[in-house]
Amino acid sequence: MPVENQQVGVKAWAFWLRNKDKLLVKFPMTTSEWNHLYPNREDCPICSGATEVRAKDGVVYQCMCLMMNWRDMQLESRSKYQSRFDDTYLDDIDLYRPDNNRVQLETAVTVARHFIDRLDTWIVLQGPNGGGKSHIMKAIATAIKPIGLFITATDFERRVFESVKNDTLDSFILSVSQAPVLLFDDLGAEYGKEFVRAQVTSVFIARDNQAKDLPTVVTTNLERSQIKGLPRVGSRLLNQDVVKYLPLNVGDHRTRGYDATHPGEAEMRRANR
Repeated sequence: MPVENQQVGVKAWAFWLRNKDKLLVKFPMTTSEWNHLYPNREDCPICSGATEVRAKDGVVYQCMCLMMNWRDMQLESRSKYQSRFDDTYLDDIDLYRPDNNRVQLETAVTVARHFIDRLDTWIVLQGPNGGGKSHIMKAIATAIKPIGLFITATDFERRVFESVKNDTLDSFILSVSQAPVLLFDDLGAEYGKEFVRAQVTSVFIARDNQAKDLPTVVTTNLERSQIKGLPRVGSRLLNQDVVKYLPLNVGDHRTRGYDATHPGEAEMRRANR
């Protein structure tokens, strides 16, 4: 699919994600389900055949009735390439743990919520293992189904070599490069192989050419100086005009005790979600 169509799709689908609780239709549904309920364009309960919807801010979006085929294409791509992960939520992050750098975690969660609502930027989450980077990324991926492609560096590397054997490398790289929203977990873990590194570079260069229209989230253990030193990629990932760089130098949640003054806080938030 041409990149310009992806851009339209991202913006329109983000609108529907933000407003799904207000719709009088099942959300989401497959193309076949939609066509069964609304066989004619004028049957659309949202736009009555106008194919466009004007939001409160005056922006005109494609109606969902035109987005079903696009959505199916994204689901097909995700089924081929996405790394497996369990549904995860920002509300499950315990912000009340006694970390000296707790404010960093709070900021990252706030930025992630804005990203989910707007899909209008890049995010780089940097820090040591166990600080919550992948949790935040998976929470974003959970929230923006079906337009987010979540892939770990390890799975990306494996897919590269599989696609070389199958003569499908170009198709794989194109799918990742043009994913409506790319969530790349653990950048740097694949940086031992020059060929794989070149494919990672090509993905980010392609996305950077349309940076404001192809939102991207990256997690990495690399230090800022190491990111800066990545050939042809580092400067893009630290571009303040496009990227929100968020260090997470918090303790490892796997070994940290909970703050006794807020027992069960995460469970309470889950119950009230």
